[in-house]
Amino acid sequence: MKEESIEALKKSYQSAFRDEEIQWQKLTAARQAMLDAAMGNVPQVTVRKWLTHLEGRHRIDILHPDTRKILDNLSHWCGADRLAHWMRASRMFNTASDLAFRSAMELKAAAGIEVVSGLDGERPDGALRRKLIAIATRLNPTVELNLVRELYAEGPALLNSGAASPDRMEVAGMHVPYYNMSTISLSSRFDPLDTVYHEMWHSIEPVLTPEERKLLRQAFPGDRLMTHEERTAVAFAAWATGNDRLDADRGKSPGTLRTFRKVAAAGGQFLRFAGSHRIEQIFGRAYSGEMGQRMVRGFREMTGRQAFLPISRPVAAKISGQIPPVVQKSDRKGMRR
Repeated sequence: MKEESIEALKKSYQSAFRDEEIQWQKLTAARQAMLDAAMGNVPQVTVRKWLTHLEGRHRIDILHPDTRKILDNLSHWCGADRLAHWMRASRMFNTASDLAFRSAMELKAAAGIEVVSGLDGERPDGALRRKLIAIATRLNPTVELNLVRELYAEGPALLNSGAASPDRMEVAGMHVPYYNMSTISLSSRFDPLDTVYHEMWHSIEPVLTPEERKLLRQAFPGDRLMTHEERTAVAFAAWATGNDRLDADRGKSPGTLRTFRKVAAAGGQFLRFAGSHRIEQIFGRAYSGEMGQRMVRGFREMTGRQAFLPISRPVAAKISGQIPPVVQKSDRKGMRR
């Protein structure tokens, strides 16, 4: 593309992420106004629960009885004007966030992820964004990475990773194999570094060889609380972040230490197998980007392009010689409770 066109895409992305920041501030203020107005009438945890039920949706199902009840309660507790202001702020932020992501992907396709990462340095959380992009690009250059302020999910897939129910809740991340897309929450409730490793593991699962699959299944069997795939992703994320943070262990916050203890417990046999040479070799191949290059080769051989979608199952068949099971959408909420 001509330099003028790339410059236009850069300005489009800059404009989009600046507007996203503005809309996020407005949503945060509107949310706080709802909580302040309800104070004394109902516990804040109840208000947050109902806001969570509605936020992040592109369309609210007004015809559903539960939705009507929630809206009636919020209007009664917080006032109709504040509810209307919050609803508009939520929708405006969703729109701005979607536009920023689309603008970033257009710029990436035209000029490369390095240009997107460079502009991300201008954002308030630019250092974190650039680090997450660097990790994702190293582990799987083909993946589409979406970094969001908050992320919500619901449905049976939540149970696969240890959540107590399929009800709508805030989650740390998810990977959708069909779109080869990983979404990572930047919320302070979670550890985005741990999450990006977790979701990147899911993204390269299709190109695991039969022998690698066999060893991992033996090391991290699934049970009624969590699937084998989730246990393996949890173990890999703990192993990878441990590699990254060896020099910073003494400075971990209590919250991070609690998270690591929960990860170890949820991972089941992780501590037993962490010293296994063969398991660490597999993790090392993912960490170094070797498995990501299997994805790159698959893309190139099958599509003639560096990255596009959907390709997971065909690429897996090409690289490993078999059609693997479809990896279901994953989330990290069960690892963060």
